[in-house]
Amino acid sequence: MLRVSCESERVCVYVWLLSLSMIPTNGQTFNMSGMDSSRGLLLCGLRLILQILLLSVHIRERSVCDTMTMRRGMCVLLGGCAICVSTLTSQIRTFPYHESFDSARAPLLPAGWSTTKAKASSGDFSTTSSTAYSAPNAVLATDARIPQALVSPLFSFRSRTAQTLEFFERRSSSFTSGLVVEYAIGNDSLAWRRFSDTLLLASSSAYVRRVLALPDSINDRDSVRFRWRTLGNGTGATGTLRFDDITLTVARARDLSLDSMVKLPSGPLLPNTDIACILNVRNRASTPCTCTWTAELYDSTLGRVAASAAFTHAFAASGDSCPCTIVYPSVAPGTHVLSGRIIVGEGDEDTTNNTVRFVLTTSIRERSLVINEIMYEPSSTAGQCEYIEFYNRSTENCDLFGCFITDDPHATNTDRTVIGLSPRAHRMIPAGSYGVIAADSSIGAMISRVASVTDPPILFVVSSLGLNNTGDTIALCDHTGTVIDEVAYAPSWHRARTATAGRSLERINPELPAQDARNWSTCVNREGGTPGSKNSIFTLSLPRDASLVLSPNPFSPDGDGRDDFLGISYALQSTSLSIRVRIYDLAGRLVRTLANNEPSASTGTFFWNGMDDAGRRVRLGIYIVYLEALNLEGTVYRTLKDAAVVAAPL
Repeated sequence: MLRVSCESERVCVYVWLLSLSMIPTNGQTFNMSGMDSSRGLLLCGLRLILQILLLSVHIRERSVCDTMTMRRGMCVLLGGCAICVSTLTSQIRTFPYHESFDSARAPLLPAGWSTTKAKASSGDFSTTSSTAYSAPNAVLATDARIPQALVSPLFSFRSRTAQTLEFFERRSSSFTSGLVVEYAIGNDSLAWRRFSDTLLLASSSAYVRRVLALPDSINDRDSVRFRWRTLGNGTGATGTLRFDDITLTVARARDLSLDSMVKLPSGPLLPNTDIACILNVRNRASTPCTCTWTAELYDSTLGRVAASAAFTHAFAASGDSCPCTIVYPSVAPGTHVLSGRIIVGEGDEDTTNNTVRFVLTTSIRERSLVINEIMYEPSSTAGQCEYIEFYNRSTENCDLFGCFITDDPHATNTDRTVIGLSPRAHRMIPAGSYGVIAADSSIGAMISRVASVTDPPILFVVSSLGLNNTGDTIALCDHTGTVIDEVAYAPSWHRARTATAGRSLERINPELPAQDARNWSTCVNREGGTPGSKNSIFTLSLPRDASLVLSPNPFSPDGDGRDDFLGISYALQSTSLSIRVRIYDLAGRLVRTLANNEPSASTGTFFWNGMDDAGRRVRLGIYIVYLEALNLEGTVYRTLKDAAVVAAPL
């Protein structure tokens, strides 16, 4: 029985000595009739609690101290018990265990890791962001002449069968010291046991993977540490040794892994088709088992689970595999980053091997995205730049990830020019919207003047665009190299006797063939182009008959805000033309010229305010609106006329 003095200080000293006698420290182990450390720690705690009770009774019977003394003694004993419990609960019990030294800020070691101080008072091993095997950090030591060690946290292998220790090691050429890996049980720093050969320099330019079988003696044991110790028998005071990605594994009673995933069909995929994905699931447990799992396909591009299915299989032995098939229905066009994963019903002891990632690509349908406008000869004085406009004529969003334009899509050599649009990011052009690739960011000012503010085009700026003024081939290809649309433009496609500088070539109808010269002509917009908006000469279908419509008719240009302007709307059976619009009085005298050889689309509207060319208001009466349409040769091929009445309200 502990002798207790009435003096509180002596009581505290005796109690503290008692608690220390029950707690393991470095250099001590529990050795209680062959029991391991966890049982010894548990018995230690029970003995401490019993001692508290005995101390309380003894103090009460002898009345040798006051209540404060008793409280101090009990607090010290309870503190010792807490240390025992902390030692039990601080062990790592989850496997596989992986340490990449990324959780600590350099040069500190992660929690639970320690190192010797033979070379530096701050520690021989420290974390570093220099030359890590897996960024950002590795652990580093220097000087092959000094013995140094890196010590792991405590591990519990209770009810486990230890398997392997894996780590990656890299040395400089001058770090020639031998390296051994050891273990100790029960926090005993004097009983380190070596379980590796002496590891020597294997490469001075790369990391070397080391895999060691763990000893059977740590199976079903608690408080196991591992130590990487350099022998200090090398040369090179500045030589370096690095470790990274340390992994500990144990045999598992239940563990499924997803080893691989393949798709069917294996060739190029068309969008909006069903894709079958075969997932190969393997039994990684040490014994046969019957398992139930759910297989999923997660599409990170779309941010959703694309397909899932449940499976059950009886694995006859460790290492057996089972293929399971799930179907991704109607895959959208573009590139999809897929994650195949399995979710095991119960007791999966390692979930780190349940996922496989791969990229699924579908080609963009031919002519779903078309070349719609080409500015190959911009005007420097107008602040223009080269550009190509694309239009998504399909009902699907088109992903331009990996798409490119080239001047020779069918060449197999490196002579062709290739310009990537979006090599590293997913850029979608919505259905019915536009994309523009331009040689300069100044295109933004032009787009802002002609395009919709609520639906701006997808813009790509590529300074190396380089369109030829004498004509060239432009092919838009998807990430698989499939040609989506192709056009070989020529300056002759412009309207005759029209200055081409500062005027783009526009496609009249995106539904008609790109290579038909009759489907292209000169932009008539005053900006010289319409990047990101409907083409100025766009025509859904040409009118069957030419027509001229005047409205309102009569009109009264008196400035009262009612019927002050005459609308002159026309429809012609051609798009590559110019027009003249003139107004005559009944005597045949020219009163007003509204358009003179002005480029025009197949339809359009002019307005007359009732003024003559001198800016004077015309008299009331009947006037003739006379429209002439000129073909590419400048010859009048169609005339339209109608009578307009200038009136005044009664």
